[in-house]
Amino acid sequence: MSSNPRKQLEVRVWNKAVGVLEQTGTLQHVFTYLADAPNTHFVSLTMPVRAESYVWEIGLHPFFQVNLPEGYRKDALRQRFGPVATVDDFSLLALTGASTLGRVTVHNVSDKGTNRTPHGSVADILSRPDSRSALLEYLEETPLDAVAGVMPKALAADERLTLKTPEWLVKTGRDDTPGVCVNEYLCLELARRIGLPVPNTDLAEDGDVLAVARFDLSEDKQPLGLEDMCSLLGLAPHQKYDATAEQLARAMLAFVSSSEKLDSSRRLLDMLVLNAVVRNADGHAKNFALLYTDLDHVALAPVYDLLTVHAYSSYAKNPYALLIGGTKGWNLRRPLERFAVERLSLKASHVRETVENIASQMTGMAHQFKEMAERFPQFREPAKAMVRAWSDGIATFNEGSKPVSVDLSAANFSEEKRSPKKRVSRKIMNPGTIPQ
Repeated sequence: MSSNPRKQLEVRVWNKAVGVLEQTGTLQHVFTYLADAPNTHFVSLTMPVRAESYVWEIGLHPFFQVNLPEGYRKDALRQRFGPVATVDDFSLLALTGASTLGRVTVHNVSDKGTNRTPHGSVADILSRPDSRSALLEYLEETPLDAVAGVMPKALAADERLTLKTPEWLVKTGRDDTPGVCVNEYLCLELARRIGLPVPNTDLAEDGDVLAVARFDLSEDKQPLGLEDMCSLLGLAPHQKYDATAEQLARAMLAFVSSSEKLDSSRRLLDMLVLNAVVRNADGHAKNFALLYTDLDHVALAPVYDLLTVHAYSSYAKNPYALLIGGTKGWNLRRPLERFAVERLSLKASHVRETVENIASQMTGMAHQFKEMAERFPQFREPAKAMVRAWSDGIATFNEGSKPVSVDLSAANFSEEKRSPKKRVSRKIMNPGTIPQ
């Protein structure tokens, strides 16, 4: 018996076996399509069906790294399975590859493809008075049902535990980022209001779990092709902050369908502007993706991960996640205007129009901020910080131009206790001050 048996995994598209992934050395991996693999069943936009194998000399091919667990969850799986098996990235893919987003799954050769189903429903988790604990308990029992991401107590503000169910992605946060699910819920609502496609969302009764509808499914619930920009750029997940907006634009335009280029270009620009305005310091390459049914229908994916990272003091100094025009600073009006013209063939004025739209929709959300802060005590302090961050975000786009105004006075978080003996006019009751 060979001391170094070949390690193989079966790769499927829409549950049809299309190829074999092999670990051929300590670092080298090879993917080979089966002879009968249809051209429509490619595993990646960068890996069309062909007879020649795809060889990756160091580590897994970027596409197969997309859904690998990271951080705490990766360590937890290694601790659980390490005593009985080697748990390198290839082995982690064998453990988790059958439970991923998109139309591609990876299986042990002997796996018959039986899908696990969650023990409890999403509605049960959202209705619990301790929704975060409910989700953590479930994932302690079935850690392989989680998708790429990390368990709480990791390194970055947006790193959250995510559970994939047949129709939802269910997220929770960490102890040092209170109200993070409400934060993301409001950011996604803002994206929706400015006209970007956003999956349906729902908050738990206690605000500590966020459910986001699966955006990788067609109307008849069939999985779509989904690839994030790390995969398309040939980057490993840990290189997600090394990408530039220019690289994202180039990759997008190389693969999106001709009929989708203009709309996807506008949406990419709007997403980059929105990340800057809401102070999302974690809008990295893995948070932008392409969604497709086939090569003739490829478009930019909906907004699925958006957060005001600057709402938390530990991350309030973090820079923009992507280089744009050589900078990661927050004064991005001019770099984004040049990017619009030079990279996306759009007008520079599109940037200001987007900022004006964002400011208008922010103003309309002020009352919602106040309501959320009153409903969820853990969100009260982050809400104040979000109001300041959003106001500052709009202000940075006003340099050298007619100011764009945003009125968030309705989100008044005054801590002052007024005497019930005095009659105060409605105008004075709501002085219109944003807490500093």
